[in-house]
Amino acid sequence: MRLDFLENDRFWKWVLWAGIGIYLLTRILTLASFPVFNDEAIYLQYTQYIHADFDKYKLISAGGNVYRDWKPPLQYWLGSAFVGATGDSLLDGRLTSFFISFFGLWGIYLFVRELLGKREAALAVLLYALLPTALFFNGQYIAETFVFSLAPWMYWFFLKAIRADKVRWQYALGAAAFGALVLLSKQSGMVYIGLSVLLPLTFIKIGDDKQDWR
Repeated sequence: MRLDFLENDRFWKWVLWAGIGIYLLTRILTLASFPVFNDEAIYLQYTQYIHADFDKYKLISAGGNVYRDWKPPLQYWLGSAFVGATGDSLLDGRLTSFFISFFGLWGIYLFVRELLGKREAALAVLLYALLPTALFFNGQYIAETFVFSLAPWMYWFFLKAIRADKVRWQYALGAAAFGALVLLSKQSGMVYIGLSVLLPLTFIKIGDDKQDWR
């Protein structure tokens, strides 16, 4: 059986667009499908407080007020911008997860493209769109989606910084900035930052097709 179509860039364009389409379709259709998760109710309350008075409640999740949950605040800061968007507080929070996860999908594409190549990046987008675990987390207003979505950007910036004749400091600063955002999303983000020390091992390029058909 011949698999010549796997060498056709047009085929991989369709894979990429299929992944994006499946992602948008599945995430939009399931925004209100999952019942409210217990932690979501707490996180939505934090978000509403921050929306009402940012100066007073900006660190409410980190123990800055009467609460002692010790949760990094980025999720609630971003979510506060969507409060009142639909008239349904749960849907407002999940819209935040939808947009940050779509941003993360873009990051996954860029990271895998830099690491392996454009065809592998297109496949990664499709696999992420189809992954049930990703769909489950993307459909809820919880911190995991924020970590999953920001970490690929940190890795992409890091690779761009080191894969050159000399360190490109603008990308290094970008990697540091996204590393800080990962930590502001969840304490376990430290694991993702720790894994970045393995990225210098990827200096050996797998494939040399660098054509740009985006």
